[in-house]
Amino acid sequence: METARPRTLWAGAARGAEATVGRAGRRIQITQWHVATRIHARRRRLARVQPGTVVVTKVSVDACFKPHFEQNVMGMIVAYPTVLNECLAQELLKCSKELNQFETILGCTLCTSDFYEGQARLDGAFCNYTAEDKMMYLQSAYEAGVRNIEMESSVFAAMCNRSGLAGTVVCVTLLDRLQGDQISSSHEVLGEYQERPQKLVGCYIKKIFCKK
Repeated sequence: METARPRTLWAGAARGAEATVGRAGRRIQITQWHVATRIHARRRRLARVQPGTVVVTKVSVDACFKPHFEQNVMGMIVAYPTVLNECLAQELLKCSKELNQFETILGCTLCTSDFYEGQARLDGAFCNYTAEDKMMYLQSAYEAGVRNIEMESSVFAAMCNRSGLAGTVVCVTLLDRLQGDQISSSHEVLGEYQERPQKLVGCYIKKIFCKK
């Protein structure tokens, strides 16, 4: 009897949670007929981690470091859990050790509603807080287990949980937010950083399919 082959969907992010809802929802509809693995790859910034580090998300948290995604459904606020698949995350960490090309860590991902104030940046059009406020917030995030910041992981994690799909988020960090808000790495270096999540996920996919 022929066994079903594993199926893995690897999706880059849309810009923000709203766009991710539509993109991820369409792909989940496609895969509902078969067990699948979803991997969400992004480039992102983080605190107190060296640029170029790859972060595999164990749970996505909101701006208050709570592990849920809140969605307004017909005027009612519904909260969905945002814990991601631990086994999948551990498999990706194993792949990183096999590649032995860059550091990969497991951590929480802070998912924000916007790029500037939501991420405690000082370089936006509006900024009603001080540099000290920013540092205190980012330090609190780090102490809560946050290792990177982006804008899509919570809705992605919530949709994976609701659909019963194993999912994870893989990001590469571009700068240490405790050192500043602007990226200083060269275009060439950033290009190499961008390839790291792809290499890691590609290694995982190759391992899975080589087992069959």
